[in-house]
Amino acid sequence: MTTETIATRWLDDDAARQPQLDRVRICSRLTDPSMVLPRNFVSTQKLPQNFQSIGARGMMGMAGKILVSMYTPDLPWFSVEMTPEILFSPDLSDDEKQRLQQALFVYEVVAQTTLESGVPGPGRRRRRTNFRTAKRDAIERILCTGESLERITDDYRIIVFKIEQYVTRRDSCGDVLYHVIRENVDLLTLTDKVLIKAGIKPEDVKAKPIKDRMEDIFTDVEWQPRTKKWLIRQEIKDKIVNESEEPVSAFVSTPYKLSSGDHYGRGFVETNLFGDLRSLDELCERKLDFAAVAAKFLTFIDAASELRPEDFSAKTGTVKFGARIANGVLQDAAIFQSGKMADFSIVQQTTDNLRAELGGAMLMGSEVTPQKERTTAYQVEEIRRELDGAMGGVYAPIADDNQEPTIDRTFWQLTRDKKIRPLPAGSAQVRTLTGVAALAKASKAQDLRAFIQDAATLGPEAIDRIDKSVALDVLARYRRIDEPGLILTKEQMAERLKAQLTTSLGQEAASRGIDAAGTIAETAAAKGPMNA
Repeated sequence: MTTETIATRWLDDDAARQPQLDRVRICSRLTDPSMVLPRNFVSTQKLPQNFQSIGARGMMGMAGKILVSMYTPDLPWFSVEMTPEILFSPDLSDDEKQRLQQALFVYEVVAQTTLESGVPGPGRRRRRTNFRTAKRDAIERILCTGESLERITDDYRIIVFKIEQYVTRRDSCGDVLYHVIRENVDLLTLTDKVLIKAGIKPEDVKAKPIKDRMEDIFTDVEWQPRTKKWLIRQEIKDKIVNESEEPVSAFVSTPYKLSSGDHYGRGFVETNLFGDLRSLDELCERKLDFAAVAAKFLTFIDAASELRPEDFSAKTGTVKFGARIANGVLQDAAIFQSGKMADFSIVQQTTDNLRAELGGAMLMGSEVTPQKERTTAYQVEEIRRELDGAMGGVYAPIADDNQEPTIDRTFWQLTRDKKIRPLPAGSAQVRTLTGVAALAKASKAQDLRAFIQDAATLGPEAIDRIDKSVALDVLARYRRIDEPGLILTKEQMAERLKAQLTTSLGQEAASRGIDAAGTIAETAAAKGPMNA
């Protein structure tokens, strides 16, 4: 009995999913031919050719809109909030709840800043730490291939895998059972300990040129139902070189539309645009054929004519003899003309109709497409509404499947790396904010200011019931003001008040001393020298 290796599992699952990959390759050819390459493709070959560009432009436009709505640059795209049990707990004072909420706000800022900036190591290219570039790549793959697989590295970079690199198996509910990823890596990037486990001598690797140092490494990420953890194993040359268990997976899998029993999702292109895009592509090819025929300039000369080919290359104004002419029309020669050009109008009309339908489906005529670096709240709301309509309600599950695992893994890594303190169990919950939901905090800030203004109209007694320090902290959180030292803490305010009181008492004592000395002097002067 032979034990299944990780490489064998990858090869078996890859062979079984080839029909799915063939469908995805067609979708890729109609949009971005470089996304999923043909079978046995080598770099010296040309990419598959298509005859229209509306698929590529439309997919890139939709990916940009989804990115703006899911990961809005100017607004928070997730929040960390107290659970209802903590928020309404009678055992905690309002001050304790405010301190917890302030701590959660700091966690939120640290996590988002770390994700969006990354932690580039020595010599790393900045492009590889760009959070939004990686997320845009993932979204394009979700739309075209039906799903994406990302890995959040230990330095908080995001690596997006091609669909040909990994295989996935899900249960009937759509939950991931395992991923197996195949990567080609430079052996020098691995530690000597790992190389020795793989049966490779480190000194032999160092002596090889880079092209001979490349080796396949297989990573198996499998859910363990008993321990409720992910088992991660890595294999080189059929030998396990790394093994660990983690409660939160570093791999983020996001399907577009997942049917029951399927292991891979089906993309927006396949489920909505496949027929129209393929028809438009073929019609555009026919249009090129019509145009090629119409562009031909061929001259035919009668065999019995005395005209010669050089007669038709003579200079303008030259007089020629020997041709038969009837009613001013040359009888010995004719210019080639296509008799089917009248049918071209049918092809053109059908093409125009398909372009209009595809443009509408891919939101290419949207008037709220962001034209500037800063995206307004109105644009975010309109984009979300358009995406919900165009994608048939699939947008929200995509946002949840991509955002929530990303946030969960980031918080787990930050806690593991001791960049933040672990939160007490059941004290906080993470809520993703997409589209109009991202405006919630700005709306709360406006409501808070309006409430304070209303209280002021009720008189001093009402306004005195509002803790201005708490109101200032809440407004700063809602506006995401995180400048260090800008707002004084209650302890700092107490120290300042104490210092002011000490100064005031000192000044008052000095003033009383001066007054006392003056009184004594006045008394002595009144008594005179004898009495003194």
